[in-house]
Amino acid sequence: MVTTTPTSNHAALLQRGHADCQKAFSSQFGSYRWILGNLSAEKHRDCYVILGFLGKSLELLSEKPFGHAPATAWENVRDELRQASLGQSQDPLSVAVAEVIERHSIAKQWLFDVLDGVDLWVRFGKFETYEELAHFACKIGGSTLNALIPVLEFEQRDYEVAGAGMGQAMAMTQILLNVAPDQQKQRCFLPLGLLRNHDLSLADIHNEEQRTRFSRLVRYLAAQIELEFYEAAPLLNYLSFDGQRVLKSLLAWHWELLNRIKQDPLSLLEHRVALNRREVAKLRLKHLLGTEGAGVPIVSAAHPHNHNAHSPQQ
Repeated sequence: MVTTTPTSNHAALLQRGHADCQKAFSSQFGSYRWILGNLSAEKHRDCYVILGFLGKSLELLSEKPFGHAPATAWENVRDELRQASLGQSQDPLSVAVAEVIERHSIAKQWLFDVLDGVDLWVRFGKFETYEELAHFACKIGGSTLNALIPVLEFEQRDYEVAGAGMGQAMAMTQILLNVAPDQQKQRCFLPLGLLRNHDLSLADIHNEEQRTRFSRLVRYLAAQIELEFYEAAPLLNYLSFDGQRVLKSLLAWHWELLNRIKQDPLSLLEHRVALNRREVAKLRLKHLLGTEGAGVPIVSAAHPHNHNAHSPQQ
């Protein structure tokens, strides 16, 4: 009988964890894989780990709370992450996350904040105001991006505020894109107070007047998200050259979709809005050629090509 040493057991858990994270990443974010193409194999893998954890966390959004207490599945994920940070977990994905956190000196609170964001939805199942929705998006998207930045590398510290704002804007964009799929799951992330203010009922959305009101609301939300992107644009100045390239392609992707939403808000009622193959191919080509972000106003607003602009804009 062969006895497994703790070291070999940890290595096996880590290997399985990387595989689990890559599977979770592919399931939720596989279409973005090429955006990481300029990174080393190790950074590729570490990004998979952080984003794989996000993917697993987002799966918990469909969980049901136990009374006013957190959902059992949510508690299990949180407990495993806590145990992994102490070197005491046998959950492969959590072990992989803890290893990346330690190696890159990532504040583990960012990952717990993602879970806290999930808990906001699981417990209450609604958002009353834009501020509540933005807080949720910041927990989910902002915390994830701030956890990724040490992997992408930064040249200037104190990036957290800009990182939180940028991640929030991306998450808010994704929430809009998923209006139709969420309706099919009988859930609505849009602020209920805003729906009432616009005399809007998604249950009666086929009414022409209701569709006009929906378009007006979506354009309002898109304008708010656009402002959030601009306010967080200086984040580019904090990042390494490779980190800037990844973020520029992410911005180009989300900017294209945000403009699509503003031009045709009603498309959100039919299906999840996404870029077609030709549009994605154009973005991929720009990334390959090193011209990612060209023509995207948010990128231009950050002045990332100014060699003296390594400090955040005031």
